[in-house]
Amino acid sequence: MCCHSKFPASDSHHHAYLGGMLEHGLEIMAYALKFRQSHLLPIGVSSEERSAQEDLWTAGIAYAALLHDIGKIAVDIHVEY
Repeated sequence: MCCHSKFPASDSHHHAYLGGMLEHGLEIMAYALKFRQSHLLPIGVSSEERSAQEDLWTAGIAYAALLHDIGKIAVDIHVEY
């Protein structure tokens, strides 16, 4: 039985324990959202446009941060013919 929350973030470095990948992703997401609070996005638009888009930008940043290491899961899967 496979569950992505069981994956460690690495074999011997940070978060090298069951659930480490999820914990690492959540930590990075929290850092990214805190960083995002100090930036007005998107750049170069009116305040009305920015206000209309700010939730989408915040969600995009959250998802990108959470999934930034998703390729590690695929790299660790062995394909057998």
